[in-house]
Amino acid sequence: MLNSTWQLAATAVGTPYYLSPEICQNKRYNQKSDIWSLGCVLYEMTAGRHAFEAPNMRALIQKVCAPPWCQRATPVCWAACCAS
Repeated sequence: MLNSTWQLAATAVGTPYYLSPEICQNKRYNQKSDIWSLGCVLYEMTAGRHAFEAPNMRALIQKVCAPPWCQRATPVCWAACCAS
């Protein structure tokens, strides 16, 4: 249990389509990850599809971690983007 609302959590739970980059990169996270997930849900509600789609978990995480300019690039680019 967190002692304050500003403390960072370290668990990794949730629906893969809504995971924030911090969780995908196994970093500590806070309420900003909840806002990310809400954005993914709102996108899905308005667009009728997931914000990030991929054939498997690894590819999904790579898409979530990649900056916007890298989203349409090759998996090599995704790997380079997520390595940092």
